[in-house]
Amino acid sequence: MRELSAEGGLLFDDIDGDALPALTELRLRGAVLSDGAVFPHKVPGVVTLVLEIAADVHGTACPVEQLATLDPAGYPALRHLHLGEAEFDGGDHPTLMALAESPILPRLES
Repeated sequence: MRELSAEGGLLFDDIDGDALPALTELRLRGAVLSDGAVFPHKVPGVVTLVLEIAADVHGTACPVEQLATLDPAGYPALRHLHLGEAEFDGGDHPTLMALAESPILPRLES
């Protein structure tokens, strides 16, 4: 399997990247939940990661702190990160600051 789209409540930390070694594109879509991680802990082959999330029915958006889990050790092949359809709490400025401080940023091409 090279592409995986997962949709539903965002508890994607159980996705096992080691069990999917050929996976190169991962699309995560859904509403945020109060528990669990938005991003899998480790998906070493993923080159493209697309996140499409919205606030839940109570208006709770994804905590911007979730972006800190995108580290080069867990995502060594990541080159394309698409967050255009992702809603984080605090708005655009905290989201951009979190990305600017992220160690994964120098690896990204888009």
